[in-house]
Amino acid sequence: RNPSLLDEIYDDPEKATSFAEEVLRLEAPVQGLFRMATEDTELGGTFIPKGSYVNLRYGSANRDESIFDAAADMDFERKMPRRHLSFGSGIHSCIGAQLARKEIEATFRFISKKMSHIELAVSEDELKYESSFILRGLKKLPVKFVRR
Repeated sequence: RNPSLLDEIYDDPEKATSFAEEVLRLEAPVQGLFRMATEDTELGGTFIPKGSYVNLRYGSANRDESIFDAAADMDFERKMPRRHLSFGSGIHSCIGAQLARKEIEATFRFISKKMSHIELAVSEDELKYESSFILRGLKKLPVKFVRR
């Protein structure tokens, strides 16, 4: 979507770490999960009785302007880049989080060494997402690479 961001990784492969966190924050693979209220509570002025199910929307929380300055933008210099909820938190934290981070980092470090350019091979409006209330994932991601 923004080739100039990739140029930053090409110039400094260490930015692949920040890139991974920002991609996870902006395009969280798990958009939300259901939880049951264990006690009566109030959230944002809404009463939630004990035993009620609520749907926590991680994708929305990851773009909360009160937590992330310029939340819709990718920022390689973001303070506390792992503050996003893309892997849940606490006892509900994803066991594969570290592997997913390393896979993204390693992929883009490799691309930065071997390729001079990467771009979508179709227009953005042609991208199709899997139909899911919980997960966010593309059915396919056609890209074009140019070798260095």
